[in-house]
Amino acid sequence: MPYTELIMERVTLDDLPLSADAANCTIRGYQSGDEAAWTQIQTEADRHNTITPALFTREFGNVVDHLAERVLFAVLPASGLVGTAAAWWGSSPTDRWGRVHWVAVHPAWQRRGIGRKLLVSVCHRLRGLGHESVFLTTSPLRLEALRLYLSLGFLPRIAKPSDREIWQEVASNLGDAKLQAWLRTSGQ
Repeated sequence: MPYTELIMERVTLDDLPLSADAANCTIRGYQSGDEAAWTQIQTEADRHNTITPALFTREFGNVVDHLAERVLFAVLPASGLVGTAAAWWGSSPTDRWGRVHWVAVHPAWQRRGIGRKLLVSVCHRLRGLGHESVFLTTSPLRLEALRLYLSLGFLPRIAKPSDREIWQEVASNLGDAKLQAWLRTSGQ
């Protein structure tokens, strides 16, 4: 399957899980100097993008107040920063849609609930910042991430027929009967 960008959305933030359990993991906002840890986590976790130190500033700017409230990190007591995700704006600071952006967990700490905890925390943060709905972009190659997003109520945004075709392939690759049924019955 070629690399393509998929959009997923959650049209309401009203029914979020209260929290997600990941043993000994806490979530905190950006602190000065965290760019290096962000870059390291993204580099280790992301096989599909080229991660450089300049990417953090290009994606998030350098307004520290916004970074502290919108860029989150998962912290383990003995290991430090092991994951990150951003509660970013949709298309503008006044947009009702928030964006889950640049979710990553260091590979040594994946499949331990940290990504789920980050995602739930980001969605709560977006709601607290006044966003009513949330979207994210991802790739059909990121099957474990897609499984996580689906489990937390994100659904495909189908904008054109080719989106549906890609999602049908994703549903098949995931073995996800619920997603396959949704694709058959949603807005044809």
